[in-house]
Amino acid sequence: MNRQLATGIAFASEKHKNQFDKGGRPYILHPIAVAQFLETEDNELMTIGILHDVVEDCGVTYAQLTAEGFSLRVVEGVRGMTKIPGETIGENIARMQLNPDVIRVKICDLRHNMDLRRLRPEPKEKDFDRMRKYIYMYDVLYRSR
Repeated sequence: MNRQLATGIAFASEKHKNQFDKGGRPYILHPIAVAQFLETEDNELMTIGILHDVVEDCGVTYAQLTAEGFSLRVVEGVRGMTKIPGETIGENIARMQLNPDVIRVKICDLRHNMDLRRLRPEPKEKDFDRMRKYIYMYDVLYRSR
């Protein structure tokens, strides 16, 4: 494992340490799963997978990522994965399609997010609405890769 990936795992673990997914599991298991789903030896790509939620969910800035020593490719990958307030789903997808790394990571993110076992025992209608959105995004991004 290279230094950047090791730093990314430690950094994301610290930032997500008090967060849990909808099923009550430690949230850090999600970015780890995303990185594993990539099935690659590309350490920078796996680092994007590990860090993909730290800006959106933990208040980390891109400047902090740069200061931690993450490469431009990693920082731009995380930027591409991060939702922009007010952005429509179409705008979000179009922006993701500009970066092949983001497409690959987002497909893996959606794949893990669509695992119904990660939901609380009794899914609500809003969970199914979110799944429909994920399926749509997955379809569009998968075809554009």
